[in-house]
Amino acid sequence: MKNLYNFLAKAVFVVILSYIYFYIKADLAFWDYLSYGFILGGYLMFIATPYFIRTTANKTVQEMPVYAVSFIYLIVQIICALYLSLHFKVTDSFNFNNYYLLQAIITGIYLIILFSILSVNVETHSNLKKQYIDTEYIKEIKSELILLLDRTTDNIVKKNIENIIDLVMSSPSKSYDELVNIENNIIDEVNQLKDLIYSNANSENINACCIKIEKMINKRNSEIKLIQYKK
Repeated sequence: MKNLYNFLAKAVFVVILSYIYFYIKADLAFWDYLSYGFILGGYLMFIATPYFIRTTANKTVQEMPVYAVSFIYLIVQIICALYLSLHFKVTDSFNFNNYYLLQAIITGIYLIILFSILSVNVETHSNLKKQYIDTEYIKEIKSELILLLDRTTDNIVKKNIENIIDLVMSSPSKSYDELVNIENNIIDEVNQLKDLIYSNANSENINACCIKIEKMINKRNSEIKLIQYKK
């Protein structure tokens, strides 16, 4: 039902526009039909704006400039149509080549601006997605370690896990493609630690696994500093 109401709301403009063009104005010239087509095309681009936007945390911010440029294009087409209707009669001669050239320039500028905005939006979406993945990586390891901390009763093991949690929380969330392997290895080791604790393995093996995880996280942090220094 909601989609039906949205469709009807958007169709109202087309109905009103068609009424104005084909009923109020008695004599219609070819340029009236041409202008009607450009206005209708501009309106279709305007209502199609949500389909140009990729879903992100700040979708509204990305929609605003696209809506704005599409709305301006629609207004320009309406102004052009009004100008032709008020200044030319059906019997007047009309240079369609100049009109086509004008529409090509207007539409070209509109598409250049639109595609530029969409290009920026795509890049923003990719950056936000990567930032989300980076943040989730830290959260995933932290949540796993907290569960393991509650699971064990050995004080030394608890202390080692707490040290790892502190180390994870102090680690940079930003990641790089070069760190994919080491980050996957860290996750594998955390899963290995989980298996050891849940299987009630001896403390020596658990502590050895904790030390190994600490070394891997420190290595990741060192790699991040090195990458940032090079860049």
